[in-house]
Amino acid sequence: VLEGADRQTLNWPEQTGVDANQGRLSQIIGPDFTANSVPIANTRHGVVVSGMAGLPTFTRTNSLMQFFFVNGRSVRDKVLIGAVRAAYADFIFRGRFPVVALFINIDPGEVDVNVHPAKTELRFRDAGGVRSAVIAAIGIALSAAGYRASSHVSKNTLEAFQATPASNPGGLAHPQHQSGQDFAYSAQNHHPQAYSSQEHRTHDFAPRSMEGLSEPSARYEATHEDTTAENYPLGAARAQVFENYIVAQSEDALVLIDQHAAHERLVYEKFKGELSAGNVASQAQLIPVIVDLPEEDCARLEEVAPDLDKLGLGVERFGPRAIAVRHTPALLGNADISALVKDLVDGLADWGGLSALTERMEKIIGTMACHGSVRSGRRMKVEEMNALLRQMEATPHSGQCIHGRPTYVELKKQDIERLFGRS
Repeated sequence: VLEGADRQTLNWPEQTGVDANQGRLSQIIGPDFTANSVPIANTRHGVVVSGMAGLPTFTRTNSLMQFFFVNGRSVRDKVLIGAVRAAYADFIFRGRFPVVALFINIDPGEVDVNVHPAKTELRFRDAGGVRSAVIAAIGIALSAAGYRASSHVSKNTLEAFQATPASNPGGLAHPQHQSGQDFAYSAQNHHPQAYSSQEHRTHDFAPRSMEGLSEPSARYEATHEDTTAENYPLGAARAQVFENYIVAQSEDALVLIDQHAAHERLVYEKFKGELSAGNVASQAQLIPVIVDLPEEDCARLEEVAPDLDKLGLGVERFGPRAIAVRHTPALLGNADISALVKDLVDGLADWGGLSALTERMEKIIGTMACHGSVRSGRRMKVEEMNALLRQMEATPHSGQCIHGRPTYVELKKQDIERLFGRS
C-alpha cells in the first residue's frame, strides 16, 4: 500500500506462492505483459536467472519496460541490458525493444554494488559469465514459446477491420438490413474453393499461366494427414489468397499465415541447427554458376570463402571480375544463386569483412534463408500448406520471421462474430 496527501495511491495485495512474482508483475507492468510473455528459470555458472520474457512480437519503442533485480535490488546495468539485446537479436526489428523482468541471484561476493551513489549501477566480477547466463535463460524461455505470437498482433488486426467503413459501394444494402431469405442465394449457390485449386474454375476466372512459376525453392516434407481443423493449433489450410497468404481454420479461430515469412524462419532455424552440429549439407552444381561482380566484390568474397564453405556455399575466383559457385546449401533447393551471391556481397560491404562475418554469421544465414524459402507469388497445394503449418508448430520462434514481423495472425471466432454484430 502506498499512501500520500491523505489519499491511497497504490494498493497491491500481497502475492504469495510459486506465482508471486508473476502476479506482482501483472499488477505493475500490466496483464498484457504476463499474457504475452514466458517464464524464465535457469541457472548457469552459479547465476540464477528467473522472471518473465516478453514474446518477440510484444515490443516497445524504448527500453523503459525492462526491469532488472540483482539479489533483490532494482538496477540499470549495461551488461544486463546488452545481454537482453543479444538474446533477442534474432527476433525483433532494429529500434524495437523487448519487455522483460529479470531477477538475478548471485553470490554477493561476485558483484560490487558501490559503483553509483544511488546503487542503481553495479559491477560484476565475471561480467561475461552473467551475460551468457542471461542470454541462455532468455533463449531457453523463448524456445519453449514455440510458434506463439503476441495477442496484440490479432488485436491490431481487429482494430483495422473495425475502422470507420467507407460509403456503401455499388448501392449494396448493409447486411443487418437484409432478411435471411435475401441471403439464400449466397448460401446455396456459392461454394468457396481453395485459391490454389485448379478445379471448378469458370472460364472468366481462369488463373494466369503457370509458366514461370518456380517449384518450391526449399524442400517440404508434405504428408497425407488428417486435416480436421481441431487437431492442430494452427488449424488446417482452407485456401491461399494473393498467392502469399494461407487461410487456415482451427477449432475456434481463423488463422492467416504469411507463407514466405513463415518458411523463412523454418529454413533459418534448420540452418542454425545444422551449423551448430557442424554438418551443413551441401549440393554440388552440375555446372558452376558464374556471377559477374566488380573486382573489389570478388576479392571480398574470396577472402571469406572458407567461412562461407562452412555454411555449405562453395565460391572461388573465376577471373578478375567473376565468382564461380560450385556448391550450395542443400536447404536452399533451387534458389536464385546469382541473387544470393549479390546480396551476400552487399552484406559483407555493410558488415566490414571477415571479422564482422565471423561475429555475424547468423546474418549470413538469414540472407540464405530468405533465398531458400517459399517465395511470395507461388501457388501452393493444400498438402504443402498443411505441411508448412505442421512444421511451424514444431519449430521454435516460428511466430515471427527473422526480421521480427509476425508470421501469422489469429482471429478468434468470437471476435469475427463481433465484427458482424453477432456478439
